[in-house]
Amino acid sequence: MFGLISDCHLEEVKYYFSKRNTRKHCEKIATLPVIPEGVKTLLIGGDLCEARDTELLEKTLGYFSNECENVIYIDGNHEFWKEDITKVKAKIQNVVDKFDNVHYLNNNWIEIDGVKIFGTNGWCDYGKDGGVISELNNIYTTMKVPADCRKIKDLSATGTGCKLSAYKVISLNKKAKLAVADFVKEEGKKIILTHFAPFDKAVYDKLGLFNRNFFDVRFDTIGLDINDFKDISTDELIFAHGHVHCENGYNVDGFDVYLNPRGTFFEDMDEYKVLTFSFKS
Repeated sequence: MFGLISDCHLEEVKYYFSKRNTRKHCEKIATLPVIPEGVKTLLIGGDLCEARDTELLEKTLGYFSNECENVIYIDGNHEFWKEDITKVKAKIQNVVDKFDNVHYLNNNWIEIDGVKIFGTNGWCDYGKDGGVISELNNIYTTMKVPADCRKIKDLSATGTGCKLSAYKVISLNKKAKLAVADFVKEEGKKIILTHFAPFDKAVYDKLGLFNRNFFDVRFDTIGLDINDFKDISTDELIFAHGHVHCENGYNVDGFDVYLNPRGTFFEDMDEYKVLTFSFKS
């Protein structure tokens, strides 16, 4: 059985404690969850904490490492906040290397107990406006980057004031899509773990009803095409992701998709939860 958790945003705990109107939430958010019985492999779908806080990252991954046989971790956009995007992955890898059973995936995959697990942040593709936004990038750099990515630096960039550019985001998204396309050629049972939602049609509200206005599709989905998976059995491929702050699972053309983000300060807080799932057969 697999477990999924994401969007813990642990770096914000100090902020919660500083606000009187959030005191009732402190006990819930200061304690990491008990891993449900039967979970052998835990998937962390990104936004665990800002990677610049390596001590917090190590402490949290250490907890999960002790609780599970295997931990699969991918980064989200918040791991890169207030950091140079070119240096974050190395920081994360340095922490992960301290644990034998924690695996950091970045457009690659690992096989555990006969299941191939692919991991990627994915980033967003800006919907059908991607080409236009890319062309206008030099003029409208900050306006064309998703709001929750504007705190990310890119010190390798020129002409952008070291801010993450839309062109960079699109480039990362294209690399992720190519990696997914290669991965699905593999035989057997597979899980695709992403931070950004895999499909445009990918969000349900807390009542389980599809809600197209829940978030800006262009800025929050990878933009995978469900038709690219039509030759794969729905019993052999599962999608899991984070980023979108609601707790539910849904189905896209027969494929199960799981998400378990927990939200941030401005939302209705709840305790950390680990969603569990298995293959149908």
